[in-house]
Amino acid sequence: MSIFTNSLKTFESDITGELKEYNVNNAVYLYLKSKFKLTQGQWGKAYGEDEVLNGAKFVVCVLKANNIDTTLNDVIQNTNALQITEFLVAYQNAMLGDDTVDESEDDDDSGK
Repeated sequence: MSIFTNSLKTFESDITGELKEYNVNNAVYLYLKSKFKLTQGQWGKAYGEDEVLNGAKFVVCVLKANNIDTTLNDVIQNTNALQITEFLVAYQNAMLGDDTVDESEDDDDSGK
């Protein structure tokens, strides 16, 4: 039983072929370090050099952090670049909170 009573941020993705909810947690960075020998900063730099391969590595780590056993080979063979990007964006939006949508803009459109 866990001592933690707080709830983690979550996001949804269908990267595995079915829509599932994933937790955003720090275990991702432990998997990134242990599986791929990358720190968070090193991963960011590597992602800038090869978005698909390093994006797929991050997907593997998020899935493993959510108790889904997969490999880099699985992710690369069963996804495309757009799916990887959408997964990363959903993760980041959940982690940071998506403050880009201004609800007042929706109200302005209804009066036209």
